[in-house]
Amino acid sequence: METLEPSIPLRMRIAPYKNSIFVGVLALLLVMVFVIKLGNKTHKNEADFVSATNAFVKWEQVLDTNNDELRNLATIMKKHPELNAEYEAKLAQDFIAMQESNKAREFGSSVIQRTNQPYYSDYAKASLLVSEGKFLEALEQALYLKKQMLEDEAFWTKSQGVKNYGSGLFAFNLMRIATLYQELGMKDRELEAWSELKAFAGWNGAQKDVRIKQEGFQSLLNHFTVQDMTLLDYISAREAELTR
Repeated sequence: METLEPSIPLRMRIAPYKNSIFVGVLALLLVMVFVIKLGNKTHKNEADFVSATNAFVKWEQVLDTNNDELRNLATIMKKHPELNAEYEAKLAQDFIAMQESNKAREFGSSVIQRTNQPYYSDYAKASLLVSEGKFLEALEQALYLKKQMLEDEAFWTKSQGVKNYGSGLFAFNLMRIATLYQELGMKDRELEAWSELKAFAGWNGAQKDVRIKQEGFQSLLNHFTVQDMTLLDYISAREAELTR
């Protein structure tokens, strides 16, 4: 595991690492933007939908694979397949955080199959690799995804006028690359990856690629802000550690 300097508060040491390496929110919530289509809830089904929400909330408080609330949720989802698009991604996210790779793949694979957004599904597939400890393979996929996105002019043209489309995925993928280098102990590459992230975000001056909107990088910053500590603080701490 990583070692950070003691001056970094524990909450800041844990949050970026846990979120970027193990928690599927970086992938699966992005995928969910495109796949959640619940439609109108009829009065007849309202009670089941409320029960599903309550079961999920209660299960998240314990995160136990052998739990009555989880079984209740599964029963309701079987009765109402339209709920799969909402809860499968959330369940996969939690199972990744729990390092329950088989369960994560079970639910995450369904999410991937349901989306028709190739780059987002590629990112989600890499999340499942991470949950299985296949860090090098996940890194290779993340690097290839970055290359594909940068070379796809049509993708960025499509993103014009659509808030955060593409830029959020690109920003989170750059973060993943840096943290996977960190996990693999590839210090020089990690340092380069943090520098590249800052360059694309425009945090050190002019933005490296004007096609990629700032909203995605702002979402990244917001996601990793813990009280008074920010992602920029974390990056600075890593850079200081790597250049000693």
